[in-house]
Amino acid sequence: ELESMKRMEIHAEMDETTRQAREALLEKLRNDPRIIRFLQTEKQDGQFLEQNDGAMGRYLDSLDRCSRCRGLEFCRQPMKGRGLAMHVVDGILEETYVPCRRQQAVMDLRRHRSSYRIFHGDPGDLELSMKSISMEGETPEYMCSYIAAMQSVDKPGGIFLYGQPGTGKTYLLTALANDFARQGLKVSFVKVPLFVQDFRQSLEDPEYRQDMLGHLKFSDVVVLDDLGSEGISKWTRDDILFPVLDYRMQNGKKTYFSSNYTPEELLEKYQPDGDRVASLRLQERIRSLAQPVKMTGSSRRNSAA
Repeated sequence: ELESMKRMEIHAEMDETTRQAREALLEKLRNDPRIIRFLQTEKQDGQFLEQNDGAMGRYLDSLDRCSRCRGLEFCRQPMKGRGLAMHVVDGILEETYVPCRRQQAVMDLRRHRSSYRIFHGDPGDLELSMKSISMEGETPEYMCSYIAAMQSVDKPGGIFLYGQPGTGKTYLLTALANDFARQGLKVSFVKVPLFVQDFRQSLEDPEYRQDMLGHLKFSDVVVLDDLGSEGISKWTRDDILFPVLDYRMQNGKKTYFSSNYTPEELLEKYQPDGDRVASLRLQERIRSLAQPVKMTGSSRRNSAA
């Protein structure tokens, strides 16, 4: 009997604690301008607030987490970049998580991802654009490369950027590819070593290989990044690169290249079997598709090449 009385006292204390906590929460909600504004907008009263005090408390917590936002990297929401939104539908309170303005801005910058047939880049790379590249402090040589890239937009052909690693070739061509994708063009941005590796590993899936080659042939704009750094063989030259570049040349498809090697060095690299004629045929298509532009300048990021 004594033990039963103790349990009753504990439950009574818990009930009283819960009641006091709820009253404190309701008092806080009743006096918060944001909750008052919500009730006015949704045409609800104090009774509605009492019936939904738990949900409205969560809503207030979500608003508080966003009130002193220092950026997405510091987001304190349970779902990064998304805050709790409340709406009343037929008298029932509905909760949804919606992107905040910062997250929405990022989503807007990356919306063109659907225009890519192939994209060998990080999600953050999708935010780049030619306008976002600052020329402040850049060398005249780098500015010339940037201008050549910009001028190529309204010309039939692309450009062939070559130079030492770290000069920003990938960075520049990624920004350019994004701008084409934002126009709704179908774009393939391909890191050649990665593409060749993937192609080798899909020997038993001819349909997949055909699809990938089709993307490179038929995309409105193709960027072949880091050309010459793949495992070069007669097969990669004659069965992958040549048919793709020959089709794009014959059909006037806009094509861009980057390489750590000069055109002359590539001519030597693409004859692993000693077949200089085959290498020359490949180089002729590159020259037909893109204007060679030497790239110099300071590195923009560790992964730029």
